[in-house]
Amino acid sequence: MKSLKFGLVLFFVVLMGFFWPRPGWTAEGPDYLVGEKYIGFSIGYVMPESIEIHDDSAIDYRSVSLDDGLMNGLRMGWRPFENLAYELEYNYITGIEAPGQLIYSEPGIDFYFEQGEVNIHALFFNFILRNPPAFRGVTPYMGFGVGIAGVQFRNVRFEINLAGESFISPEMSESDTEIAGQLLAGCEFDIDEHWTGTVGYKFLYVSPEFDDMGFDTIFRIHTLTAGLNYTF
Repeated sequence: MKSLKFGLVLFFVVLMGFFWPRPGWTAEGPDYLVGEKYIGFSIGYVMPESIEIHDDSAIDYRSVSLDDGLMNGLRMGWRPFENLAYELEYNYITGIEAPGQLIYSEPGIDFYFEQGEVNIHALFFNFILRNPPAFRGVTPYMGFGVGIAGVQFRNVRFEINLAGESFISPEMSESDTEIAGQLLAGCEFDIDEHWTGTVGYKFLYVSPEFDDMGFDTIFRIHTLTAGLNYTF
């Protein structure tokens, strides 16, 4: 329900982007943006897929669901050509929690993932294809990014119920930094000669290994974003 509400908000923002009056429109699109540098920020609603915990024990590839979170991002970029932009982007993802859940069961044994919190710091170099001329000041874009992501898995705790007796592990926390990738798509709409708004979608992929906690996993994260760019 939360993601549906956020999606509706983005839909109306896109409509505003198509019909908001702006100075200096031309049939060829916003030429003053070509060859210009820009800085910007974005916020996002994060929707992670369930992760698969993989270790060498009998509890192998067990699914753990994650709650939704939030993202804050900063970027700086350059548009050397009408159809291309390069971008350095930093994202901080927080608020992702793993609620208590049963992840493995057989007669006499129940294995619970009691709790856990995920924070991600990610730095990407993005290649963005833009599609001018814009329609009424709106420029669709799509692209991809490569970089690194530091994943923090904090306050992780397991519980094993064995033959009616419960054994709870101490809280564990660990971080790992790995190569990561992302896909991007959305639209950018003119506000004035310097400011543009953005709405978009991102898909983040990273596969951290938590050696001290004894498992590795893959994070696949979907994010709906909205932001502003300032061109100079």
